[in-house]
Amino acid sequence: MKKLFLIGIILSAMGFRYAEAQENSASKSITNISFKEKHYDLDEIKPGEIRELEYHFTNIGKHPLVIEQIIPDCECIIIPEEQIKQIMPGETGTLTVLYRAPKRVKGEKNHSIIIVTNTPRKKEKLGFTVHFASKPVISKKNNEMEKNDYAYISKGKNAKEKSEAYQKNEYKKVNEKPNKWKETEEKELKYIENQKKVAEKEAEQMERMKEKAEKERIKQMKEREKAEKEKAKIKRQAEKEAEQMERMKEKAEKERIKQMKEREKRIKQLEKEKKEAEKARKKAEKKQKKAEKEKERIEKIKEKINKRKADIEKIERKIAKKQKKLEKLTAKGKLSPIEIEKKKKEIQELKEKKLKLEQKIRKLERKL
Repeated sequence: MKKLFLIGIILSAMGFRYAEAQENSASKSITNISFKEKHYDLDEIKPGEIRELEYHFTNIGKHPLVIEQIIPDCECIIIPEEQIKQIMPGETGTLTVLYRAPKRVKGEKNHSIIIVTNTPRKKEKLGFTVHFASKPVISKKNNEMEKNDYAYISKGKNAKEKSEAYQKNEYKKVNEKPNKWKETEEKELKYIENQKKVAEKEAEQMERMKEKAEKERIKQMKEREKAEKEKAKIKRQAEKEAEQMERMKEKAEKERIKQMKEREKRIKQLEKEKKEAEKARKKAEKKQKKAEKEKERIEKIKEKINKRKADIEKIERKIAKKQKKLEKLTAKGKLSPIEIEKKKKEIQELKEKKLKLEQKIRKLERKL
């Protein structure tokens, strides 16, 4: 039983240490982050314009800060590849975001960026609001079309026609010189080429980020699989130990039942011996009492015998005294025949009395 108790204490201590290690390993990866600014307002953004935003933050926890993933809500938000990194406690970092405005938008729009980190909240939300520039108009001075991507300009029929022509890349219209349209076309082509290069660069960056994210995902999957295997191994080990404990418990239970049966058997044997001893004691006491009674009876008989013998001796003395007196008086002739006969009768009565006493003594002696 002592061994079983010690094994139970050891296993409970092992389980406590394992749970404590798991808790410590989980708590070691948790830290905190503080942002200098979480939201920006971008004013007067033109269609196709690219703006750069910087979010400054500090690791205010006691453990390294890991930026696991950055999730923008729009393809117009570009996250450079080098943003996913680790920040040590007390250090500051900067998250750089590139925003490329669409070509056909107006008014304002809100965007958000989710950062997945090893903080208690797991996810941090950043954002910015875009205020797009007002609609472009045709210059009244030289009647030229300003460079824009808007689909419609509301002032004047001529302006509407120029706007539609500009959208269809038809660079010829009234009141405009041909060389002016050519310059506009060349500028537009350069602009489009630049935009294509920027888009290709962004696509390459996105592809690299996707590849890195995929690698990170595969790495995390492998780590999870490894953790699952380790967990399964620990579980199997725990089940094995539990089975061993169960077998030990069953063995200990059998041993306890066996000892209990043996103890009950010994108790029954002792009770039986005790009953027999009690019976023998009572029998001996009964025998002793009987012997004492017998002894008392014999003593009483002996007392009676001695008393009878004493009575006989008295009677014999009386008889002897009376005979002597009778002989003396008879010799002197002082007694008449009647008196002599009377005296003899008295002596005879004493002799009969003596004989009766002797008979009683014999009876009493037979009882001994």
